[in-house]
Amino acid sequence: NCSTYATLGTQQDGYAYLGGIVGINNGTVTDSAPAASITVRGRYIIGGVAGLNLTDASITYNTSDSIPVTVQANECAGGVAGVNCGSIALGSTTLRVNITAESYAGGIAGSNNKHNDKAARIEGGNVTGTVTATKNYAGGAAGANYANITNVTLIGGACVRANDQFAGGIAGSNRAGNGQNGTITGCTNTAGQTGNNYTVYATNGNAGGIAGSNESGAQIINASVNNGVKIGVAKCDAAAIAANNFGTIQGGTVGSCDITFAGESIGAVTAINNAGTISGVTLTGGATIAFHGPATNVGGIAGK
Repeated sequence: NCSTYATLGTQQDGYAYLGGIVGINNGTVTDSAPAASITVRGRYIIGGVAGLNLTDASITYNTSDSIPVTVQANECAGGVAGVNCGSIALGSTTLRVNITAESYAGGIAGSNNKHNDKAARIEGGNVTGTVTATKNYAGGAAGANYANITNVTLIGGACVRANDQFAGGIAGSNRAGNGQNGTITGCTNTAGQTGNNYTVYATNGNAGGIAGSNESGAQIINASVNNGVKIGVAKCDAAAIAANNFGTIQGGTVGSCDITFAGESIGAVTAINNAGTISGVTLTGGATIAFHGPATNVGGIAGK
């Protein structure tokens, strides 16, 4: 039950592994967060609670509080951890975030990783507010996911943006390779647009209601996008679940949403299914799914 009441660090002085509560967590942190008025900032691996959450470490919330968090970094900024290799359990807590990084900006973790054969876990919680990558990889839960994200919900008022590529309501990119396999399970994006603002936007492509891209070996299971979520790009591809699918999308639903794209293909689940697998996904009855763009390949599930 710890709090910090002073703004920490600068991005110019080379701070790394900086957290609002602990720089590197190798133990247990419970119900702790920086005060609403402070900003945690540094160059690399900066988090609202911990810069780096190690493999057997845990950060846990047992409240239904709404917690404001502001974090700024050059690379790997997260509302809870800059990089998570352990366990983050949010329960019914809501994070009201303002996260900015050049690359790897996440509402909960900048990057969610597997380390020493143990996959990190992010479980539960709601995320709202703004997550911005001035270059690549912005996600409502994680900028990049190489491990497990379960039962996280992006709620109203959220805006996830990558000024270059890869923005997702849950993960900027759901990644795989080198023994790491990103898995997103039971996550939901219900963050309908506020005014004319996009819920998820990537200027140069790969914007998804759940993940900007789902790589070969990665999985998205029983995800849901609804409530008028607005997804867009200025170039290339966008879709309600993942803009491009190289992996597995299994189960889940797509309800009312609005998708602006610039590629030749569009589908509600994915724009392009690149030798990936899609099964058991349902387009909700009565939903309005609006496509805006120049596609020549259009499908209810996948454009191509």
